[in-house]
Amino acid sequence: MAILRCVAIDLGAASCRVSLGEWDGAAARIHFLHRYPNGPVEREGRLRWQLEELCRGAQTGLRKAAELVSGDCAIHSIGVDGWAVDYVRLEKSGKPIGDPFCYRDARTESAMPEVWARLSRERIYELTGIQFLRFNTLYQLYADQRDGVKPGAQWLNIPEYLMHWLCGQEAATAVAEYTNSTHTQLVNARTRNWCDEIFQRVGLDRSAAARIVPAGTRLGPLRGELASLPAYHGTMVTAPACHDTGSAVAGIAATGKDWAFISSGTWSLVGAVLDEPCTTAAALRENFTNEGGVGGTYRFLKNVNGMWLLEECLREWQASGHAWSLPKLIAECERMPLPADAGAAIADYCRNARPRAAASGMLFLHARAPYGPLSSSAVGHLVVQACRRAGLPPASAHQLRHAAATAMRRAGAPLSEISQLLRHQHEGTTSKYGTIYPDELGPVTHPWPGEAS
Repeated sequence: MAILRCVAIDLGAASCRVSLGEWDGAAARIHFLHRYPNGPVEREGRLRWQLEELCRGAQTGLRKAAELVSGDCAIHSIGVDGWAVDYVRLEKSGKPIGDPFCYRDARTESAMPEVWARLSRERIYELTGIQFLRFNTLYQLYADQRDGVKPGAQWLNIPEYLMHWLCGQEAATAVAEYTNSTHTQLVNARTRNWCDEIFQRVGLDRSAAARIVPAGTRLGPLRGELASLPAYHGTMVTAPACHDTGSAVAGIAATGKDWAFISSGTWSLVGAVLDEPCTTAAALRENFTNEGGVGGTYRFLKNVNGMWLLEECLREWQASGHAWSLPKLIAECERMPLPADAGAAIADYCRNARPRAAASGMLFLHARAPYGPLSSSAVGHLVVQACRRAGLPPASAHQLRHAAATAMRRAGAPLSEISQLLRHQHEGTTSKYGTIYPDELGPVTHPWPGEAS
């Protein structure tokens, strides 16, 4: 059989890579061709992705793939996957309006409780089965509408935009691949189509969303400058599972129902594959998600921190004049200087959390935590002791937390910071601290009818 060749473009929040896969009917081979960096930049107080850099890096990788093979029609298809939730707004011509927002941008900090005021958290989860993250596309689109950022313009998630670009921005190639669209929190988990109830209740423009297509859909032939290369004569752009975790899990060579997965990147995803979505009260309470999978499955999983810590170290090293690539980092990590912020955090941990270890001059004496978890009564006892030492009346731990959060809110701190301080799993739990206090209403109240102003 003729060798089947496909190019995979994998977009990551910190780095992207282009690979060539070959299948001869008996064995698969993967050739890693090109890696290029990615990261948001701040412009006018907003975090945005550099769309042209993403496209340029993909183009470089595609050229390298064409150089590796010989003959006409040597490469059969191209696909793009990447991180979810972020999107590109399009002009009517199909061209981007501007660089897309990064999911870490602060514009969505208050969006979740505002959306929940229109449609309850419980109802959204019942409909979509998707976990609550403030940067889900639902809350980003709501922030666009609230802030007047062309809310009626069509939008495509970033991997789908890149495929649309490779197809010459033909209108028919503007699509939303199913596995990626589910992470928007706008897809009905059971009908597997856009959820009209959410669009209507939140006030979003349903016509701005592209049609949903399944993984494996052929979008059209490669167009543009690259299409003139012999290797790309007749090459089709094909939508894979555009959500990178969807592609990763689809590639696991496992059978049966007794297995789980961990997929690591900037985030690590821990979960299992189900035949039906799980939207129980327990799943909602633990903020598990039901992302659409290949072949009608669902990825029931939870997000945990992944390689973000390493990425932050790389960023700190670069800011201090130490620019490292990942291969160089791996080769020379034994001589790597510790970032000042990381060193200060470890020193603070040693002094305050492990004073006995710090006094011994040794760090991390054993793998287990130095102390067992404190009970609620023990925490309350410590708070009472601290109040006594400070000459204050006894107070409960709850009063202490509430007073700290109230003071932060009155000082103008965003709910995200308060939520982090209180270790709330959801910012919605912290929204109670957004209450306006009676003494703050005085300057804006009108006199009661009949009273002197």
